[in-house]
Amino acid sequence: MISEVRLISFTPEALAKAVALFGLANPDRYFREVRQVFIQPGAQPVLVAEVCGDGSDATDTMEFTVAETAAMLILLCRQQRIPLPHQAEKSLRLVGGELCLVISSRAYPETGDDTGGEVATSPPEA
Repeated sequence: MISEVRLISFTPEALAKAVALFGLANPDRYFREVRQVFIQPGAQPVLVAEVCGDGSDATDTMEFTVAETAAMLILLCRQQRIPLPHQAEKSLRLVGGELCLVISSRAYPETGDDTGGEVATSPPEA
């Protein structure tokens, strides 16, 4: 089986945009403005956002579950027209201090080859 793993990393600005999109898509968690986002490291990274509520300059802190964070990142990817395979496994990981969406796909079945598992390292002799 051949597998593919892809990392899509998100800057703090991209995460703030994802949080804002999530707020628009979820009226029960509406807020007017995203002031700051940061990641709490751990076994599963937690996205935290400081937001302003409706009609107030006071900030509230919102923590998002892993599922909510993944959903908002997928929503942002769709809005930005970044293709994501539907049936691939998706997870979150911190890499170099940035939150990454990890896409793992095992959609490439092995095909029969006639090399016997060996890789040619030089051109065939004539």
